[in-house]
Amino acid sequence: MGTLNTLWKKRLTNYLKELGKYGKLIFNDHLSIILFVLFGFGAMAYQDLLTRVSTLLPGQEAVPIIILSLFLLSLAFMIGEPLWLTKRADISYLFPKGHEFDWYWLKGSIIGDIMPMIFIIVVGILIYPFIVNVTFWTMSSMWLFLFWLILARCISRLIYYLGIYQTSFSKFMRSRFIHVLWFVILMACLFLLPLTIGNSIVGFVFLGLSVWIFWQMRQRKQFAIDFKYVVKKEEQRQANFYRFLSLFVDVPIIKPEIKRQQFLDRLFLSLPQLNRNRYGFLFIRQLFRNSLYRSVWVKVTLFMALLIFVMEIPWLIGTAGIIGMFMTIIQLLPLLNSYDQHPFQQIYSNDHDNKLKAFQQSIAIIFLIQLFLFFTSAFLKSGLQFWLIIILLVWSIVLLGIVYVYVPWWSRRDMNHRRK
Repeated sequence: MGTLNTLWKKRLTNYLKELGKYGKLIFNDHLSIILFVLFGFGAMAYQDLLTRVSTLLPGQEAVPIIILSLFLLSLAFMIGEPLWLTKRADISYLFPKGHEFDWYWLKGSIIGDIMPMIFIIVVGILIYPFIVNVTFWTMSSMWLFLFWLILARCISRLIYYLGIYQTSFSKFMRSRFIHVLWFVILMACLFLLPLTIGNSIVGFVFLGLSVWIFWQMRQRKQFAIDFKYVVKKEEQRQANFYRFLSLFVDVPIIKPEIKRQQFLDRLFLSLPQLNRNRYGFLFIRQLFRNSLYRSVWVKVTLFMALLIFVMEIPWLIGTAGIIGMFMTIIQLLPLLNSYDQHPFQQIYSNDHDNKLKAFQQSIAIIFLIQLFLFFTSAFLKSGLQFWLIIILLVWSIVLLGIVYVYVPWWSRRDMNHRRK
């Protein structure tokens, strides 16, 4: 057991070091400012939405609010994976340890659920005021609601943990769909039924599940361990972890997909200035063909366009568009110097001004696509208004400022840093 404890501590330490390393890269100076502004922006948008919902008559818009609340809670409930820290080689070298791994994996299930638990509590707190407006719940009962969320999460994690043993229920214990389904049904009972009835049903179900889990924990040593399942789940967790990090930083283990988009060939051919520039030829194709860069601006654009569509206050709409542009440029700036060490580029002299100009032209195309979608989203929501024209003008000015002021400034600062 001591050997496994030492192994657990070593692997956990390595995982935390890796987490800290990527955390420093993600929360750099620029992105930290953007996230801080986005947090403040989200808080104001949340307050505005809460004010509008509080003016509704009792029962008005109850069904959409309940459905959306269940959807958000189910998403929060799905987030997170057990931190089992098991390698494929462990099947050969540590398999004889057998049930000594029980506590190894149980600790991983508990520690891996700390952040997801905090996340679902935060989501529960944020949506609870909306639930109060359309259900039998009151603000004084919020602690009971959060207690049910925490208990549901704990029960779900323990059932996931018990799924590593080969029993007649293993298939159902491992199914994420089954977990989300019973969670949504119980939350629907809390929202739709009177408080006494809903809480009684949920309480009896959780009591029954707790007794069953206690019995399974006592009997687990009688069942064989599905070591291959544990390794598979751990590899999936690592893959999801690196895939998430790749949205913000370059992850060596993640190889981006480069795929030709044939329907965009006409667009590339219609840009003679970029095609005549070797940097422009590469930049514009990287932004559309390389999944590492394409996913950045596409996801930010779609997210902000959706956010703009649900907003009604003009200045919030304008701020959302500006934040979207800055989130995009901050994550795409590394493309500017991504080809400096390429052997083909080493053959020719490094024309920095030509490279900067090509990057500005390429990134301007991305911003024009963003502005078109932002404007279309706001137009579909509110129609053509005078304030929308003003916002479009402001977005255009910000676009020019980013392309012709911020990008050259960042490039000069990066060059000075490289010389040092």
